[in-house]
Amino acid sequence: MAIEAALAERSLTMVNKRDPYKLFHKVTRAQLLSQTPSFGWALYWKGVGLAAPAHINVTEPAFFQEVERQLKTRAIADWKTYLRWHLVHNKAPYLSSPFVQANFDFYSKYLRGVTEMQPRWKRCVRYVDRDLGEALGQVFVEKTFIGDTKSRALSMTKEIEKAMEADLRQLAWMGDETKQQPC
Repeated sequence: MAIEAALAERSLTMVNKRDPYKLFHKVTRAQLLSQTPSFGWALYWKGVGLAAPAHINVTEPAFFQEVERQLKTRAIADWKTYLRWHLVHNKAPYLSSPFVQANFDFYSKYLRGVTEMQPRWKRCVRYVDRDLGEALGQVFVEKTFIGDTKSRALSMTKEIEKAMEADLRQLAWMGDETKQQPC
C-alpha cells in the first residue's frame, strides 16, 4: 500500500491528464536511462518484444522520479508483494469465483458503489469483445459481406465519407488551411 500511495501522490490528477501539454515530455533513451537507472529498461523492452526506442515520451516525469526513488529505498520483498498483487488484480476476472467476487466487492462495490455484478455471460461477452474484437470483426466481415453485399457497404461508406467531407468544408469555425487538408 505504501508503494501505491507514494506513486499515486506523484501521478498527475485526472484533470491534469486532460491537458496534452502536461503529458508531453520527449526524452532520448539515454536521458530516460539516466533518470531511472534502477529500472531494467533493456530487459523490459526485450520482454515486451520492442526494440529500444531512440526517443520516449515520459508522460509523467514526477511519477518516474518516484519510481526511481522507490526502487532505491524499498525492499525487494515489498516489490514482489506489490507486483504479485497487481498481477492477481489484473487477472482476477479470469480466475475462480472467489477472486472475481473479491475484486468486484472492492473495486466495483466499495469504490464505485456498483450494487450488483453483471451476469457471467455478459462479462464473458465483454471480455471477448475487448480482447478479440478486431479479430472477431474480421471473421464477421468475411462471412457476412460476400458478393455484392461488400460492394454495397463500401459504396455506402464512401458516400457517407463524401457527405462528411462536404459538411467539414462548410464549418464556419474551422480555418481555411485546415479545410484544405485531405479528409
